[in-house]
Amino acid sequence: MGLETVHPDVFPRLNKGMKIADFDRAAAWARDHGIGTRAFVLVGLPWVPATQFAMWARRAVEHAASLGIDRVSLIPLRRGNGALDRLRARGELETVKIEHLEAAHEAALEAAAGRMTVEVDLWEAERFASCARCSETRIARLATMNRTQATAPAVECECGVTAGGAHGG
Repeated sequence: MGLETVHPDVFPRLNKGMKIADFDRAAAWARDHGIGTRAFVLVGLPWVPATQFAMWARRAVEHAASLGIDRVSLIPLRRGNGALDRLRARGELETVKIEHLEAAHEAALEAAAGRMTVEVDLWEAERFASCARCSETRIARLATMNRTQATAPAVECECGVTAGGAHGG
């Protein structure tokens, strides 16, 4: 099910035709009927600064966990979608980078606390890379975190990019 976000200002602007309470009712119905559930959560929300991507992913995972959701897939917003590209051109959407995915995955795993499986979608993950030297290692780290459901050691590279988007001097 597409939760996407619990951000109170962004959720209504996504034009989903539903409210978070509708998602909550659907999740409760599925749980009450023994149906496993997966929520899709966006990383890289429009109208939200990149420094908050991980925080909002975490909050959505916490919400999903409170509903008994079994699995969360973190979906990075990708370039190439006309509507998203227009938002980006207007400065209303920041580009998702691999370090944002790392920070969001770390925060989501912590929020899940073993209550659910949290995976980041790695389809075309190389598109999010900031550094050619460490991109494969970072993608492998995310894959390891998907598989183990635990935070893997941070990748160190002379580029200075760290999870969360900080850059060394």
